[in-house]
Amino acid sequence: ESEIPTQWSPANVQKWLLWTEHLYRLPHAGRAFQELSGKDLCAMSEEAFRQRSPQCGDTPLSGARGQGPHLSERPRDQ
Repeated sequence: ESEIPTQWSPANVQKWLLWTEHLYRLPHAGRAFQELSGKDLCAMSEEAFRQRSPQCGDTPLSGARGQGPHLSERPRDQ
């Protein structure tokens, strides 16, 4: 799996979202982002992200853009 968010597959995005939700104790939002690639996630505006997952705010999106937890920082076995 790539450590570069714009190269993430939809599966990588889901894995990263689950980890970020756990880290920040956020509600589960993975279904709102099914089939979304890392490139699409990183291109998404904060407003579009909040519309898909209002309960999470923009915390996960900040991480994907390098302002928070990165996929490479998450424990590999989780």
